[in-house]
Amino acid sequence: MLRRGPRPDPAAPVSNFVCTIEVDSLEARLSRAQGRGAVLALPRMPVVDVGWLAYLRDPDGNLVGVMQPDAQAA
Repeated sequence: MLRRGPRPDPAAPVSNFVCTIEVDSLEARLSRAQGRGAVLALPRMPVVDVGWLAYLRDPDGNLVGVMQPDAQAA
């Protein structure tokens, strides 16, 4: 779907729902996304007993979460 309106300012506060996708390998997905123009918005962090989470900004400025399940995350 094409964007309606201006791209979000990178310094603007998050004001909408952030989609988060589950992946098998967080590091592999971050590397792949960054190779295609995404930038790391928030580095990998643990969500205790759930997994590892990071956020990217895609080339159009959208914020996207990436989660690797791992019950041992701490």
